[in-house]
Amino acid sequence: DPLQCLRSLPIADKNGIVLMVSPYSWLEEFTHQSQWLGGYPDPVTNKPFWSADHIEHIMTEDLGYSLIHEEEVPCLIREHQRKYQ
Repeated sequence: DPLQCLRSLPIADKNGIVLMVSPYSWLEEFTHQSQWLGGYPDPVTNKPFWSADHIEHIMTEDLGYSLIHEEEVPCLIREHQRKYQ
């Protein structure tokens, strides 16, 4: 459960930093779509519901963290011994 994972993060020291890196590649074989934190169209407006925006909202509004930096970084995911995404 991705939301439970975020809520169970240990409280960082007041001056500590939490680093989160994710390709936001939700797959139903690992997480039921009802638990995805974005990555699908909003059911009312049909506009994209981005995972990064939803996770930022949870981290800042619900859990009290502050976003101090954000950037796009290359990501390489190993699928098996000879295949990478």
